[in-house]
Amino acid sequence: DKSNSTMFSESESQILNRKILSVLDFTKLEGLNTQEQIESICQKAIYHQVAAICLEICNLKLANTFLKKAQSSISLVSVSNFPDGDQSFEQTSDEIDQAFSFGANEIDIVFPYHQYLANQKSKAFNFIQKCRDFIPKNKILKIIIETGAFEKIDDISEISKTLIDLNVDFFKTSTGKNYQGACLEKSKAILLTIEKYSQGATPTGFKASGGIKTKEQAVKYIELAQIIFGKEYIQPKTFRIGASQLIEQL
Repeated sequence: DKSNSTMFSESESQILNRKILSVLDFTKLEGLNTQEQIESICQKAIYHQVAAICLEICNLKLANTFLKKAQSSISLVSVSNFPDGDQSFEQTSDEIDQAFSFGANEIDIVFPYHQYLANQKSKAFNFIQKCRDFIPKNKILKIIIETGAFEKIDDISEISKTLIDLNVDFFKTSTGKNYQGACLEKSKAILLTIEKYSQGATPTGFKASGGIKTKEQAVKYIELAQIIFGKEYIQPKTFRIGASQLIEQL
C-alpha cells in the first residue's frame, strides 16, 4: 500500500491522472454564490473532463446554464438531508424537487444514521425507501452512509445490504463534514457487500468521499475497487471519487 506518483513513469502518471479525473465528482459545498465563482468551477471541470460537479442546490441554476452553453455533458450533482441526516422526508423531497428542477442529474442523500444508531432502523430505511420511490428512474440516487459514525463494520455491511435491496444506485462513504471521511476498511465492507448482493448487469456504484486530498489516497480506492470488481468497474456509472482539492494536484 505504498502507491506513490514517484513509482510511475511520466506517461503512466498522466494516464493515471486522466483515470482519476474521469471519475471525479468535483465538489464545492462551501457556500459559493457569485456567477464568477460558479463559472470558474464549471470551466475547470470542463477543461479537466471530470465526471460531475457537486454543488449546493442554490448554485445549480447558474452551473446548468453555463454547462448548456458550453454543450458539456458533465453531470450535475447536489446534496440533500445534508450533512446531519436528520431532516423530515417532506423537507428532503422539497430539496430533491428543487435540485432536479434546477438541472441536477444526481442527488446525494444522507442516510438517517442517527435513527439507525438509536435502534430505529425501520424508520431510517423507510426514509430511504420513500426517497427511492420519489426519485425518477432517470436520475441517480446516491446514499451517503457517513461511515465515520459507525464503529462496527457489521453495521455498515447491514446498511449496505438493505440499501441494495432498496435499489439505490450508489453508495457514498461520507459527507466530509461531521466525522472521519473515507476509510479503506469500511469502504472494503461496502464493496464486498455490493459484490455479494448486487443484482443485475450493473453492480451498485461506489463513491469514496471525505478527506481525499491526494493522488496517492485516490489510487488506493481505485486499487481496492479493482481488486474486487476488476478494471471495468472504474468508470463514472459505477465508481466516483468526491473531492474538492484533488483536481489542483492532478
